[in-house]
Amino acid sequence: MDSIARYIAKPFYSMERVVYNEVGSTVLYKGEFNKSTKQNFETFSPTDFIAAITAHIPERHQKYTNFYGYYSNKSRGLRAKEGVPEIEENVSTHA
Repeated sequence: MDSIARYIAKPFYSMERVVYNEVGSTVLYKGEFNKSTKQNFETFSPTDFIAAITAHIPERHQKYTNFYGYYSNKSRGLRAKEGVPEIEENVSTHA
């Protein structure tokens, strides 16, 4: 339940960026600019859109962790490139 709640709290797709065209029966997702396709949107059929969304939902019992900010892959990679040593944190949990 916790992982489902986390997914609902921060979904991969933003519903504000989704537009459904009833005439052509297509789904338009407005995203970030993609350098390889040189566009900031993607067009799906309704079934392909559902498949794209559900592909990001982890399987049952699969560990799925997102790291943001300081701990994100990009931030860690930039620090490694600059030669900044990682800080070891001693994390302990008490039940």
